[in-house]
Amino acid sequence: MGDTPPRKNPIEWLWNASLLIIGSVILLTLAWQWVQPILPIIVGVAIIGIIIWLVVSIRRVRRDHW
Repeated sequence: MGDTPPRKNPIEWLWNASLLIIGSVILLTLAWQWVQPILPIIVGVAIIGIIIWLVVSIRRVRRDHW
């Protein structure tokens, strides 16, 4: 696995880097298109979770105070 010599050709290094960047952009675009329809649901669940956490925290503080 680690027996391959390092690449000394800058063109090959640049080609591999550009392929990595293009692949990452394509995958991020596909992921965004998949998440976009359910994004309101994710945000709603996060907001409800934060509200529940705040209510529980406030009740604990008020109950422990007395």
